Amino acid sequence: MTGVLQRGYYRGDASTDAYQGTVDVTGRFNTYGIEHNVLAGWEYYGSFGGVQSISVDASPINIFRPQYSRQNLELLPRNFFIDQTNEWNGLFFQDQITLLDKLHLMGGGRYDWATNAVGLAFGEDQSLADAKAAVNKVNNARFSPRAGIVYQPWEWLSFYGNYVQSLGSANTAFGINGNVLKPQIGEQFEGGFKTSLFDGRLNSNVAYYHLTRKNLAVSVPGQPFSVAVGEARSKGVEVDVSGQVTDGLNLILTYAYMDAEVLEGDNKGNRLWNVPKHSGSVWVRYRPKLMKSRLSLQFNAYNLADSTLFGGTLGDRNSINIGIPRMFVGSIHYAM
Repeated sequence: MTGVLQRGYYRGDASTDAYQGTVDVTGRFNTYGIEHNVLAGWEYYGSFGGVQSISVDASPINIFRPQYSRQNLELLPRNFFIDQTNEWNGLFFQDQITLLDKLHLMGGGRYDWATNAVGLAFGEDQSLADAKAAVNKVNNARFSPRAGIVYQPWEWLSFYGNYVQSLGSANTAFGINGNVLKPQIGEQFEGGFKTSLFDGRLNSNVAYYHLTRKNLAVSVPGQPFSVAVGEARSKGVEVDVSGQVTDGLNLILTYAYMDAEVLEGDNKGNRLWNVPKHSGSVWVRYRPKLMKSRLSLQFNAYNLADSTLFGGTLGDRNSINIGIPRMFVGSIHYAM
């Protein structure tokens, strides 16, 4: 092992204009004694921008005997240009009905159509105009159904389940060859139960879920490109418990177990990046009855064991994110 590490340098300046709009229409009516709660709407998102960047090979370094270069790579001329346009429209509709005051059914779906245009230009003699002239446009469209059920045998207990498909965000990424990646397709099943006890002072939620995503995009380290990992599956259990201990003290506990695995591609059989197998949190909130409840105190603690936590990577061996050490944060809020 020589210890020599090859390095690259990438830096970009981006400028983007983004527009977003949503229109929702809701209504309630009855047909033959069945109550309907209807939602319909339209969503739009558009972004238009470009990137002027530097992408060069940097000098290698020996990790055992590092010698740091004094070369200022930021002064190099721009040699990589990206022009990208992303427009997304979605129409959605759902109807929730209630039967026998205890059974709630929901059905609906949405139709998405998205356009992504990407143009690349390489070389110090190129510009954003050249990238715009080389635009490659891809149109994606898909109908995604959704359905759900809630059964509440008693006021304090509810069982629920849902199924949903989705057209995800991977169609905004592009590969090393400049081609837009195929859209990310998601499919999720979820089921569980909720409880509310002691007049709402103690609440809990237990859920099991199974999520599959195809064409999941992963960034290439140090570059603006992405690659698709094929298909990934996440399944697990989530538990949330919240309770009012006293009139001013509230406690929230959460725990999640997630089994995330890559099912296709070069990383088949490996865990999905940046996904912890076990995670949890504890929240305590105390509001003293002073000054007509205008004063609230909050105290947060992070990483109580003061362990070295590795938050995740970009899906490669070249980068890693290290979590924060033990930290305490307190705040005082007073409403005038």
